[in-house]
Amino acid sequence: MSELTTTRAVSPAPDPCRSSRPRDVRVRDGEEAFVIAERVVGVQAPIQVVWVFDTDPGEESIRQWHTELGHGLLNRRAVAPRVPLARHRWVRAAPPAGPKLQAQTIADDDVQGWLADHLRHTPISPTHGHAWDVAAVLTTSGRRVVSLLASHMACDGRGLRAELQRAVSGECVNTLPDIEVTRGWAGLRADLRDAAGQIVAAATAVGTLVRVAAASRSRDQQKPAPRARRVRPCRREQDREISVVVVDIDRDHWTARARELQGTNNSLFAAVLAGVVRRAEEVPEDAELALCVVVDRRSADDDRANAAGGVWIRVRGPQTPERGLAEIRHAVKAQLIDYAESGRRDGAEELHALVRLVPGALMKRVVGSFPAPDTTLSNLGVITDDILTIGGVAASSHFIASASRGLSSQGRRRYARPYVTAFCNEYADRVTLVVCGLHPDFYGDRDQLQRWIDEEVRVWGLTATPW
Repeated sequence: MSELTTTRAVSPAPDPCRSSRPRDVRVRDGEEAFVIAERVVGVQAPIQVVWVFDTDPGEESIRQWHTELGHGLLNRRAVAPRVPLARHRWVRAAPPAGPKLQAQTIADDDVQGWLADHLRHTPISPTHGHAWDVAAVLTTSGRRVVSLLASHMACDGRGLRAELQRAVSGECVNTLPDIEVTRGWAGLRADLRDAAGQIVAAATAVGTLVRVAAASRSRDQQKPAPRARRVRPCRREQDREISVVVVDIDRDHWTARARELQGTNNSLFAAVLAGVVRRAEEVPEDAELALCVVVDRRSADDDRANAAGGVWIRVRGPQTPERGLAEIRHAVKAQLIDYAESGRRDGAEELHALVRLVPGALMKRVVGSFPAPDTTLSNLGVITDDILTIGGVAASSHFIASASRGLSSQGRRRYARPYVTAFCNEYADRVTLVVCGLHPDFYGDRDQLQRWIDEEVRVWGLTATPW
C-alpha cells in the first residue's frame, strides 16, 4: 500500500452533489443517548483505537494521516439549541491542531499505562470541544505507538472504521453544515420548528412506550426472569480507575476451536466473557446471565453518527467446552433474525423525547434503576489492512474498544451499566480481546481481572498473551 501523500490546507465545504444531508442536522437516536448520559450523569464514552508498529512509519506520515482525518466527519460539533426542548445540532468543527507527538520515549512494558493516560486525561467532547484526538510515542526499543480517541457520541465502530479507510485513500469529506446555520433568525426558527416537533414526539411517546413494553412482556413471558445482581459491600476508601486488560490469542486456533465446538467466533467470545463474569461475581451455577451483543444497525444510506444497537441473550449455567457453543450460537442467531425481521422499536427514541421534558435531577435518579445486562460484547470482526496501515506501514498490534469515564468509583457503583464490557478484534494472525471492568468492587483489581481472563481462555483450550 502506498504512503499517504494527500495534503490540504483547509477542510472542504460541504458538497451537495455528494450528500443529500439536510442543512439542519440534529443529534438523534443513539447519538442522543450519549448526550443524555453526559448531561445527566457526567459520563463520557470515548472510543480508543490503538496501533503498535514494530517499524516506525515516521512523524511526518502520522501528521499527514492526521491531516486527512481532519477533512472528514470526525470533525463534528454538537451545538446546544437556543430553544428549550429542541435537539442539539451537528455542525462542522475545525480539526484539532495536530497529533501530540511525545518527545520522551516510554518503556516497552509501559505501553498500556501510556494508553490509559491518553484515554483518561485527554478532553474530547462534541458538546464542549473537539470530538477526537491523536497521540503518538516511541518505546525504548523503537516501536511506535499511536492512539486515536473519538467520542462515541460522534461515531460508532463502523463509522469510525470507514473514516480510517478514507484517510488512507485520501477520500475524507465533511458534509456537515457550517456553524453559521445555527445563528440569526434562520437558526432560531429551525430550533423552534424542532422544539415543536419534539413536543409532538413526547406527546405520542407514552403510547408507543406502552405498546413496546406490552410486546416485550409478551415475548419474554416464557423466559426466566433476569438474575438479581448480588452487591458486594462497597470498599469506599478505594477510588479505583476502570480496569482495562488487553490480550492476544492465535487467530487460527481461536477459529478452529469455535468450529470444533459447533460455534462461531462470536459465540466463543460470548462464552469466554460469560465465564469471566461468573468468576468475578461468584455467580451460582444454576443462575442465568444476560449478555448484550452489539448490533450494527447502519444501512447503506444511513447518515447517523451513531447507529449501533444491541440484542440480549440469556444463558443458564456454566458455559464449558463439554457443553459446546451451539446453544449460544442459536440464541444469538434467533435474536438477530428477530431484530432484523420484526422491525420492532425498542422505545429508545421515544424515551429520549420524554427525557428532554424531565429535570436532570429526577432523570439521574431514574437512570440508576434501569435494567442492565451482565456484560456487553462487541465483535468488531476482521480489521482490514488499510485500517492497520499508516504511512505504508502495517501495525503489528491493534485494537478498537470503547471506554467510559467521568465517574468516580462511587458513581460507577451506582451507574455502571453493565459492570464489564468487552471487544473482539480480528486481524493478521491474531485475535485481540479488550476487557473493560467498570464496577470497582467486582472488576477494580486489574491483575485479578487478568488472571480470570487467562483462566477462562485456558478452559477453552487456548492461550492468552497479555499486552
